[in-house]
Amino acid sequence: MFMDWEPWFCYKPKTLPCSARINHEMGGYELKLLIGEEDRYFQSGVNIKKPILPNGPGYVTVEPSPRTGLRKFDLGNSKNTGPNLALDMDNKIKVEYYPHGKPIQILPISSQDLPFIANKQDDIEGGKSTVIAFTIWCHFNTFPVESYIRRLQNIRRSILRLLNRSPDTVIVIKTANVQALPRDVNFYNSDWYSYQLDLVLRKMFEGINVAFVDAWEMTIAHYLPHELHPERIIIKNEVDVFLSFVCPLKKG
Repeated sequence: MFMDWEPWFCYKPKTLPCSARINHEMGGYELKLLIGEEDRYFQSGVNIKKPILPNGPGYVTVEPSPRTGLRKFDLGNSKNTGPNLALDMDNKIKVEYYPHGKPIQILPISSQDLPFIANKQDDIEGGKSTVIAFTIWCHFNTFPVESYIRRLQNIRRSILRLLNRSPDTVIVIKTANVQALPRDVNFYNSDWYSYQLDLVLRKMFEGINVAFVDAWEMTIAHYLPHELHPERIIIKNEVDVFLSFVCPLKKG
């Protein structure tokens, strides 16, 4: 029996037993951590949030993708948390979205709607008509890298099992991207640490038949300001790159 889990804990509520809890909720962060002269070392535009300009041109060119009749099927869930479902009846395409399992900072959501990526992949038969895409990095930014490595190891093993039974399955991984970091956020998050997680991700999946959407390069080279959730034009470019792996142009 395969299980993908980390040692998470819950504190006993004052009114209900812990076993009665059905929703996952996001906690907060401790703020106002600066003491005395420390404030001078965290000044926006001086020693944090100061852009590093490239030495030369940097750009990404993508081919436009054809549009489809893809329509969201309302499951009554929040669009931000999901799970979400979209259908293209004419072309027999079904798209499902799930947020990954804990740790995750998210609006209240049923714990049953937070499957681990590895477990979800083990439930998928796979095949040439199946495409799996996932991204996992941001919600690990406030945890030691060891927990991230363990999670990726489990995902790697599940991918190998999936490709062993269905080698035609297409698997695409979106990398980390740069983000806006207000001063308070800098105390528990950073693009430097995101980049370390990104290096671990790329190394973990070396030698496996997976494709990458390089969101890091696409966001760091773009003229738009950095954002955790990039603007629509960047998302479109990411989707176009993703579709290039799903429906590659035929040669000749």
